[in-house]
Amino acid sequence: MLDFEQWVYDSDFLKKEMQEDDYLYLISLNYQTTQSFYNLEKILVKYIDYGKLETIKMNALLDSIINKDNNAANSIIRIYQLSCDGYSFLSDLGLSCGLRLTVPDTGSNLRWEQLMPQQKQKLTDQQYPKARELAVIIKKWIEEKEIILTGKQDDNFGRWDFIDNRKEKDNYYSRNSGQEVNNFNNPINKWWQIWK
Repeated sequence: MLDFEQWVYDSDFLKKEMQEDDYLYLISLNYQTTQSFYNLEKILVKYIDYGKLETIKMNALLDSIINKDNNAANSIIRIYQLSCDGYSFLSDLGLSCGLRLTVPDTGSNLRWEQLMPQQKQKLTDQQYPKARELAVIIKKWIEEKEIILTGKQDDNFGRWDFIDNRKEKDNYYSRNSGQEVNNFNNPINKWWQIWK
């Protein structure tokens, strides 16, 4: 937080980009208090594009899987978690690879966290090349704006919102999700309104 505070004082960018009242509040904020993060978030929330932020985070996960870096297994597991949390366009990668790492079929009741490094590496290697191929497809959807992450979550269940512009043939896991159900700005009938 101290580095951020110094950056705030030194930044000409913030002075140009922020409303004057917000900028003055930011430079007068006491960054040493426990409330500073909350107060900072209240001001900055209107300047942050959460859709871009989520897209950056998603691309980092996908790049990790594509490059099979040291964090690839954790990235595959995170993709599974995100597919369960509303990003249904991740279901193929999440269910076919991420679930296998989250709940490994090793002949024992061990979870991923309990496995030995050699076991983790073997399970991770078994997910390739399929994990890479699916990650490349998903990354292409995002780059070509077939999937647009909004950075918003459903108020009721915390499920991630996204806009699905894919063709029906590419949309087999999310026929009833994506743009129609998950887009807050599109008041299409919800699943519980089947009588309309």
